[in-house]
Amino acid sequence: MDQTKTNTQVPRGIYGKIAFASNRDGNEEIYAMNAADDTAQTGLTENAVGSFAPTLSHEAIFCIFLQPLPVVTGNHK
Repeated sequence: MDQTKTNTQVPRGIYGKIAFASNRDGNEEIYAMNAADDTAQTGLTENAVGSFAPTLSHEAIFCIFLQPLPVVTGNHK
């Protein structure tokens, strides 16, 4: 019996949820949705600099993601 298998399926999420980044509004934002049927898409971020690389906590309660710092120009004291 061959014990080596290649799993080419996309992971379908923990607790039925997945988080992903999309630029559907012009910049990268984070969304979550039901993994089983791709329903209940919900925006989790909304900002001018964008967000990316989301990861859900084990029970899909928290979402951590990366966000660049805004560029500040001018003289600041």
